[in-house]
Amino acid sequence: MIHAAVREFFARHGVEPCRLIAAVSGGADSTALLLVLADLREGGFAVEAAHVNHRLRGDESDADETFVRDLCGDLGVPLHVMDGQLDPERIRARGVEAAAREVRYARLSEIRTSTGARFVATAHQKNDQAETILMRLATGSGLAALRGIHPVRDDGFVRPLLDVTRAEIEAFLRERGIAPRHDRSNDDARFLRNRMRAVLRELDDRQIPIVDSLSAVAGQAQQQWPILERAIDEAERACAEVRADETVFLSWPDDAWLRQALLHRHIHRLDDQARDVSARDLERLAADVGTIKR
Repeated sequence: MIHAAVREFFARHGVEPCRLIAAVSGGADSTALLLVLADLREGGFAVEAAHVNHRLRGDESDADETFVRDLCGDLGVPLHVMDGQLDPERIRARGVEAAAREVRYARLSEIRTSTGARFVATAHQKNDQAETILMRLATGSGLAALRGIHPVRDDGFVRPLLDVTRAEIEAFLRERGIAPRHDRSNDDARFLRNRMRAVLRELDDRQIPIVDSLSAVAGQAQQQWPILERAIDEAERACAEVRADETVFLSWPDDAWLRQALLHRHIHRLDDQARDVSARDLERLAADVGTIKR
């Protein structure tokens, strides 16, 4: 099942046999990803693995690294390990989750460049997609945010497990007789994603197909977004002067959604580390801002 889903993902997104890096934390999802990609080497893929140790959990983090080293050794997969310790200033500014994500993606990009790999594959799966959509609905994000986790990013990151559920991954690992690592921070209710995960688990236990439904929302939004982008492009040409380090809005479109979409686009253009901005914030900013700068 998982192998077929990954093959179908690669075919749908034009990912032909190439060198790729599997991002492996040691958790269930990334362990399953590595196992599947290692099996696909027979189809011509040159697979290597990458592990970023943030050292946030002391000995447990080092045990994660050891697990990944041993697994890669058993599979005969080359492994790249990089230090991902976080700057306290970055944590204060971004929060620990966002700070770790930024450092991790930076290190993975470095490995991709140094190895000449075409892609970095991360282990985001269907439940992650549903959690992301639910989080964005709960925090008032706009239509763009409902696209959720992108299957293929412009910077070379791909998510081959997006059509695979957490239950399917756990069953696959049981069949292979592998016990992955468990990150205790995933149980911490202080993090919004963990609270959303608990909500989805409860609904799933009641046989409500919430994961499939929310994932379908993301798929529909991704398919329809290019149509909306053309409208945003037209509004931008009519209303804005776009410079390297700033955007000057000479006027605003009559349509309220287009005003917010334009502002959202240029916030992210000028700050590539910007996270989601709520629809309420965009509405407020669109009423006040004439120029935004890097």
